[in-house]
Formats: sequence, structure tokens, C-alpha cells
Amino acid sequence: MNFEILPMTLNDIGALMEIKNHIGWNQLEADFKFMIEYYPQHCFSAFSEGRVVGSVTGINYENKIAWIGMVMVHEEFRGMGIAKLLMKAAMDSMEECKCIKLDATPAGQPVYEKLGFVPEWSITRLINTEFICKTKNVESRAEPVWEDDMAEICRLDADVFGVDRSCLLLRLLREYPDLAFKITNNENGKITGFCFGRNGYKYRQIGPIVAGNSLDAFEIFKAASVCRGDTSLVLDVIDSHTDFVDAMRHIGFSAQRPLLRMFKGPNEFTAQVPQYFVIPGGEYG
Repeated sequence: MNFEILPMTLNDIGALMEIKNHIGWNQLEADFKFMIEYYPQHCFSAFSEGRVVGSVTGINYENKIAWIGMVMVHEEFRGMGIAKLLMKAAMDSMEECKCIKLDATPAGQPVYEKLGFVPEWSITRLINTEFICKTKNVESRAEPVWEDDMAEICRLDADVFGVDRSCLLLRLLREYPDLAFKITNNENGKITGFCFGRNGYKYRQIGPIVAGNSLDAFEIFKAASVCRGDTSLVLDVIDSHTDFVDAMRHIGFSAQRPLLRMFKGPNEFTAQVPQYFVIPGGEYG
């Protein structure tokens, strides 16, 4: 059977959403549209006799770090080498990037190891499908993010994440302004932490969360978590933040699955993990 790997287009999204929904992933059409709009040269669909049967998306952060995500194949076509073809197309499109990264499931890890990826650090997806925040009336240090804050927030994020990803943060603020919060230093007024969020197919996803310590990270999370009432929430938390993980478990979150951040190439632009608590999702870094 022959397969074609072609640049992803808006016309592919309907079929890709059907595949994604069957798998149970959390992305919305808006996530595919964002990738196609900003990074069309790194996004590909797999076709079999004109039918969309798989995908891969990619992000290029300043030619310093490229990111691979949403590698999926329709269940009828698995085991036929489509994922490998998709990965090759994405990696070939990222030749100018110094380092390629992705977040691997346990099943995907050995596949990516064969392609030359090595582990960096681990992440756990925490979910709470019956979240009830009991701190709605408690005074909070977290405040809403405004457009005027974004230059400072994007500089802080670039320092912590390792490269600039302002296009992503600005998109999250534009589409979900009520999920964006910040904490400032009382003495000098500088922003020391922030979070954003977005809607999902199954859960509302909170992330990224950047903060100076676990107490501030939890404070920012609480502010974002009460914006739209009780709902199903998901966070992809970096495992080294054990105090933050324990706090989340205490309010009813449980582990859904582990993820392993992996990279290929010189890892020169590394995240400052002590300040990086929650990622925005495996497709975004």
C-alpha cells in the first residue's frame, strides 16, 4: 500500500479531528489552525488513496528549538510505517534548527530512541474530572494579565523556556484572556510568574505555568481554575516539582499518564526547570 505525505491544509482538519477524537486527545480545531497558520512548513498529513490517515505538527522556535507533536495514525493504518514517514517529513523540514524536541508516551519512547532522541526530563499529566475549587472567595495575589503585560511576560518566558514563543502566548491571551494570570513582586512591581490556559475536547488545559516557587505556582493555578466554574481540568506537570504535584493531588488531581521530554541534537537552549512548573501541552513545549 502506498502513502503520500503532504503539507497539512485547513481542508484536512475535519478528518484529523475524527482521528484525534477517536484516540481521545484533547486538541481542538483551533490548535490545528494555529499550527497551519504559523508553521505550515512543518505540518504534514498522511494520505491513503486520497483519505487522510495521519498527521504530524511542528513548531520552529527561532531555529533554535523545533518541536514535534500530534503524531497520530488512524487505527486501520497502524503498523504500516506511516508514523515513521511523518516523522521523517517533519524532521527533514527542521534541518536548520539546532535541536528537535518532543514529549513521548511510554509506547512512543523506543520509537523515538531509534530516531536518535534521548531523554531530558519527565512530565506527568494530572487530571481532575470533577474539579471543585474551594477557594473562590479567598483573596488572591494573582491578577489578570493585560495586553500591556505581554512584553514583560514574553521576556520572562523566553528566559525560563529557553527561546521566544511569544506567538503562542499571545494567541492564548487573545483567545482565552480570562485564563491568564500573573504574580508580581510587591517591592518592585516586576512580574515573577504567570499562567495561561485553553479549552480542550475533554478538559480545560492550564499551562504554561512559570513561577518563582511552588506556592506562587499554586496561587496562579487557583486563580485560573475558578474562572469558568467547576469543570474537568488537566495539567502537564514537570515531575521534579514534587511540592506542587503533592498540592495538586491534595485537591483531587490524579496521574493519567507519564510523558518523557526527549531531544535530538545539541541541547543548548534548555528550560530553567526550577521556574517551569507546567507545560502548555506536548505539542507546544
